[in-house]
Amino acid sequence: MRLEMRHLVIVLTTADLGTLRQAAPALGMSQIALKAQLRRIEQALGGNLFRHDNNAMELTDLGRTFVCGARNVITRFDALRARVADSAKH
Repeated sequence: MRLEMRHLVIVLTTADLGTLRQAAPALGMSQIALKAQLRRIEQALGGNLFRHDNNAMELTDLGRTFVCGARNVITRFDALRARVADSAKH
């Protein structure tokens, strides 16, 4: 599986909200679909991003590394999009 921007958003939203119950509706998904998507993302990366503690989703070391990088990618992408939109106006 090739990771896409939407996969970064899924992981970041889950990490930020801390539970599947909160993240799923924020992403417009069922909890079952979100859990399956996270499983596929973790398989693509080769390790667990989250530890499931009761209902909470706690980031693993790998998860913290991924989230840090994903935030950077999204920030840079948003800056690129803004520069391109500004250039298109001129």
